[in-house]
Amino acid sequence: MHSFRIIHMDGRPMPADFKPTYLGYSAGRWEGDVLVVETTGLNGYTQVDEEGRPKSSSMKVTERYMKRAPDLLEITYTLDDPRTYSRPWTARAQYRWAPTLRFSEYICEENNRNKPDASGKLRTR
Repeated sequence: MHSFRIIHMDGRPMPADFKPTYLGYSAGRWEGDVLVVETTGLNGYTQVDEEGRPKSSSMKVTERYMKRAPDLLEITYTLDDPRTYSRPWTARAQYRWAPTLRFSEYICEENNRNKPDASGKLRTR
């Protein structure tokens, strides 16, 4: 919930000494009015989807961001992982513009049921 990634838009390649991470190394470019983002350098522990599809550290993800209508953003994700899959596969997501939507702060333990007391001992219910 409190993460972000950097998408390098200046054409720089992934550094030779880049250590794989959960979010990898992302480089973007414009192809007409489509933003294309390629991510490599993933550590193999990255979550691909809610179903827990397998993946490896060889995975490359290509995202294409397209505005399909004034209030509709479409993103296609192509996963290419030759150590895990026989060919690349693609998924698609669409998001509607919701200008009145307001995000709330994410708090993991809002009710503080596992909050330590003054001595540091965990309080449980």
